[in-house]
Amino acid sequence: MQSWEWGEFQKSIGNKIFRLWIEDDGELMSAITLIKKKLLCGKSYLYWPQFNYQLPITNYQLNSKFKDQKFEIIDLLFNEIQKIAKNENAIFLRFEPQFGFQSKIENRLPAETFVQEGKSSIVKTFDVQPSKTLILNLDKSEEDMLKAMRQKTRYNIRLSEKKGVKIREANVNEFDKFWELIKKTSKRDGFRLHDKMYYQKMLEPAMVKLFLAEYKNNTVAANIMVFFGDTVTYLHGASSTEHRNIMAPYILQWHCIKLAKKLGYRYY
Repeated sequence: MQSWEWGEFQKSIGNKIFRLWIEDDGELMSAITLIKKKLLCGKSYLYWPQFNYQLPITNYQLNSKFKDQKFEIIDLLFNEIQKIAKNENAIFLRFEPQFGFQSKIENRLPAETFVQEGKSSIVKTFDVQPSKTLILNLDKSEEDMLKAMRQKTRYNIRLSEKKGVKIREANVNEFDKFWELIKKTSKRDGFRLHDKMYYQKMLEPAMVKLFLAEYKNNTVAANIMVFFGDTVTYLHGASSTEHRNIMAPYILQWHCIKLAKKLGYRYY
């Protein structure tokens, strides 16, 4: 969500974005994307997804040269954010740490920026992105990754294989297969959907791919995956109530994990 493509996607659905970067003698120290979200009465707020309090740089890898300057870097960024907020009539900044909220996160950030009159100005509210994220290190062999799974998970993957579930990457003309599935999944599991255009625009960049699980000429599961940096991310998924006993979502996830490893990604 800090990639250039994600910023372009946000612009395509009508959001205003701001890109900030800090350089040292032409070398990139930090780069972030902010998204402006509209509120009532002409107000707005700024949203910083995937906030990395260690050192916010584009590929999330700590550069040892700049690691000791992280407080200075964050102060510079927040000074610019305050200017943007004033110009855009933004009344607060919402940020979601890349690795989850920590009760003493201000201890990892410059105190003068986040603590005023002895009180922290950081408040934990509801989550925009999922509150928990599982990260799988892909440095192990496929066999070892399978061994680390629960016995029931391995069983479901093998069951799908035996039943003949096929996985493939969809083309741009097959979006409606995903859309029909996710509408049913939303109704079944009780979560809200974005509008259709949101998902269509999301799939335009080459780094975002749609995978389908098919059984007897029916699409029974679908995943939207993001390939960025050293990580493949499972972003959205949907499944059918028909043929649920073939456990298609399990083999679909396993296919994407194996593909990520094959392509040289480090994390899933």
